[in-house]
Amino acid sequence: MENQEFRASGLNLLIAAISYWNTVYLDRAAQHLNAVGTTFDAALLAHLSPMGWAHISLTGDYLWEQARRLPAGEFHPLNEPMARLKRVA
Repeated sequence: MENQEFRASGLNLLIAAISYWNTVYLDRAAQHLNAVGTTFDAALLAHLSPMGWAHISLTGDYLWEQARRLPAGEFHPLNEPMARLKRVA
């Protein structure tokens, strides 16, 4: 029973971390849209959930040596689909 409680606590921590990470990046995405002059209805943000995790690998296969360590206060760049299309063109 104790091991199950530890596992459940670990999963709760993981869910909280994913939710926090996604919330920070959703805010950054909204700020980016405002900065580039894209208009959107900010009221729609209330309908977004930070609980998506399809972009997070939970397989246990990680390449930490390839991860770029960021200084405090910096973030990885936002994914911009149009930027990828511009590179191809």
